Amino acid sequence: MDAAHTAFVASMCQGRKKWRILLPHDFTTHHAELSLTTTNHQNDEKLVHGKWIMSNVKRPFETWNNITSPLESLDVVIYEGILEPNEILYIPPGAPHAATTLDHSLMVASNDQSMQSLHEIIQYCDQDIKHQWHGCSHFRDRYSTISENYERHKNDLARERMSFGKSFQCEDAFSQLAESRLEITPLNFVKEVQKGGGRPILIM
Repeated sequence: MDAAHTAFVASMCQGRKKWRILLPHDFTTHHAELSLTTTNHQNDEKLVHGKWIMSNVKRPFETWNNITSPLESLDVVIYEGILEPNEILYIPPGAPHAATTLDHSLMVASNDQSMQSLHEIIQYCDQDIKHQWHGCSHFRDRYSTISENYERHKNDLARERMSFGKSFQCEDAFSQLAESRLEITPLNFVKEVQKGGGRPILIM
């Protein structure tokens, strides 16, 4: 689950990743079994209109083992699939997810705030004034401006046809990796990773 009640969006540039995702309502139903329950964390999470906000999955958590994973004993729907190059994955706010890399891979990802998740954050912040999450003041300061701009411009946003790779900056990522300090291109990406002893390369 991603910070600040954000959605997760990712595009594979090269290689493949296998994903497992639960929907927020399944997490709410099995909150006691799945949620991180430390005292500090419980002060942050709150139930807003039947959805847990600012919650997180307990750690460590076995996701993939069909025998030892807690998911196997719960009545939940597990969405499982493989993300391949030129495909985009969207995971809504509050949806627990995990991934494992199947090949040497490069993925471009971001966390995005939708208007719905922003409304839910404000409702979350309004629930308990005494125990405020540190981000509440940040969202409150910007909420009215963002809402006004969205209503004013939602029907006249510029749209452009482009490839998935271009829209999610895969091409830019490869360009950054190709800088002289790294000397990595799409063609020798796997070779460079192997030469580096399998160390991960992160694109921030």
